[in-house]
Amino acid sequence: MFKRKEKQSLLEARSKSLERAEKQITEMTQENLVLYKENKELNVENEEQKELIHRIINLLNANKYNNEKVFLDKLKELVNDYQSKN
Repeated sequence: MFKRKEKQSLLEARSKSLERAEKQITEMTQENLVLYKENKELNVENEEQKELIHRIINLLNANKYNNEKVFLDKLKELVNDYQSKN
């Protein structure tokens, strides 16, 4: 059926293909680790932003006397706190 040279050629082609696939797996694994770390950092940042928004909402609800100056000052303070953390 196949001659020895043809078999050797097929074996070499499959071997090269397997090497390329292994290299791709290694590269994708490394990329996955990088993306995992970035995702973790973004999740932390999202949690901080959710906390800030929650604090602002609480401040809005606590403004019973409609004193916008106090509200604005407190809002600036919250934003400055957030910016100093980042």
